[in-house]
Amino acid sequence: MSKLELDEYKEQTEHKHEYLKEYLPVWFYILINRKISNNIKYNNIIYVDSFSNAGEYKNGEEGSPIIALKIFNDILLKNKDKKVRVKCYFNDYNEERIIHLKELIEKMSLDNRIKVEYDEITANEHIKKVMKIIKRYSNKKVLFFIDPYKIADDIVSMSNMKQILEDDDTEIIFNHMVSDVVRNIKEYPEKYKNFYRLDKNLQKSGKEFNEIFINNLKKEVDKEIYTASYEFLNTKNVTIYFLVFITHHPRGYEKIKEAIWRVSDGDLQHKNKGEKNNLNLSLFSDEANKKLKKEKREINIKNKVEDLKEILINEFKGKKVTYQDICKFVVEKTIFIESHIQRKTLTPLQEEGKIIREGTNKVNSTYIFK
Repeated sequence: MSKLELDEYKEQTEHKHEYLKEYLPVWFYILINRKISNNIKYNNIIYVDSFSNAGEYKNGEEGSPIIALKIFNDILLKNKDKKVRVKCYFNDYNEERIIHLKELIEKMSLDNRIKVEYDEITANEHIKKVMKIIKRYSNKKVLFFIDPYKIADDIVSMSNMKQILEDDDTEIIFNHMVSDVVRNIKEYPEKYKNFYRLDKNLQKSGKEFNEIFINNLKKEVDKEIYTASYEFLNTKNVTIYFLVFITHHPRGYEKIKEAIWRVSDGDLQHKNKGEKNNLNLSLFSDEANKKLKKEKREINIKNKVEDLKEILINEFKGKKVTYQDICKFVVEKTIFIESHIQRKTLTPLQEEGKIIREGTNKVNSTYIFK
């Protein structure tokens, strides 16, 4: 094994990996079972990690490449009849990290349908290289995991982001390190100005930089994209980064939002607890912990759904709309999911006298917003 000094496994990294563990199995399982049309299926599934790191952390915690490979491998072993090829492209500009990652992967017993390629180049070079390669694949789905150590180390260019998303078959999970931007943009404006398309007024909050990034991306990509952002805060309540999910497809958007709600327990942002608070739940039994977690989630969802009620009233005030209209708006334009609509939102709005429902069947009902 190489002599590389491995990174510490931080709390926000662990939480970020929870999203991968929640979303990747759903994404992968749907793709290997879904038909594109008639009898045509996705037979090329491609996973790209342009900032792979070494594959593990200081105390043996698994890195994102190993997490992804284990998920793909486990599902393939349970689906031996699926004629699918999985191609993983891993990259890190540090050669020692790639050597370490290779050694870890060589010890794994991977299904022969999984192939791995490695590079030791910059992320921008890697993205360009992979995009050229995958153009020759048909019946494909591609997920780019872009997780820079610091955004200033190698800012993934907006033109590369655009190139990825010009392909209908691609999705991106982007770790947007806004704290790095806020801290350094005044001193090193040339590193960031092109990415954010800013000429002046460089001093902004992390949330504002994330909104600028998403708005610019939607303007530059000629096709419709859906985005969901999950905010990570430090113990001082300062935003560290946003995990941004970008897809062309409403169903993919809905699935990633479901993953966000499951992992976050209803909190739409994650705050690092710090070592002092990490022991709190250990005072209770596992059963009690599950109960507390469920109660906390219900409270959080109830509080957040108050926001959805207000969003719907503002969007549909004075209008008569169908349930399908409401569902399409919620699923495609908000962070909420379909299970939040009826019992948690529309029924309470009826009881409060703010809407009138016409019809007894949910799917065929119309709603009048006063």
